[in-house]
Amino acid sequence: MLVLGVGVGVGLLGTAVPIVLFVRGLDRIEASHASVIGTAEPLVTVVLGVVLLGETATPVLVVGGGLVLCGVLLIQRTSRPTGMVAH
Repeated sequence: MLVLGVGVGVGLLGTAVPIVLFVRGLDRIEASHASVIGTAEPLVTVVLGVVLLGETATPVLVVGGGLVLCGVLLIQRTSRPTGMVAH
């Protein structure tokens, strides 16, 4: 019974709630901004795992996080029309 409760909890808190919040958030922001947030999500997850759960940040993990961050910054630079100023 405990395993079933954990499975339901993970399903609701780890999958259903974030998806519902993400879709509702799309009503409030542009899709281009949501895609950048979605791209940065794995990096935020790793940082939270290291800070809150004491996970080990291996060199491969740090390099991968750096690549994700560079990708997000590159998307931000190239997706902005010429002449627009970032807020």
